Amino acid sequence: MSNNELSFEQAQDQLEQLINKLQNDDIGLEQSLKMYEEGVKLSQVCTQKLKDAEQQIKILDKNNQEQDFVDRNNQEHSATQKQQNNIPF
Repeated sequence: MSNNELSFEQAQDQLEQLINKLQNDDIGLEQSLKMYEEGVKLSQVCTQKLKDAEQQIKILDKNNQEQDFVDRNNQEHSATQKQQNNIPF
């Protein structure tokens, strides 16, 4: 299966496995470089899948208004933004 055929979760799992091998195994330089290259490709697959999902969400937005995604850990920023925009909800 090529990297482009992988689901986001499969690519992420493979990337995590590569990272663990690079961190924990005694791997030579050439093998490390090959694994790094594969990791970059898997990272690009994950990034593209996330961008595609974000685009789908924007399309499905019932108000047809583009909205930026807010980090869930940044709830205070989101609340402040709503107050500044005088949005009642």
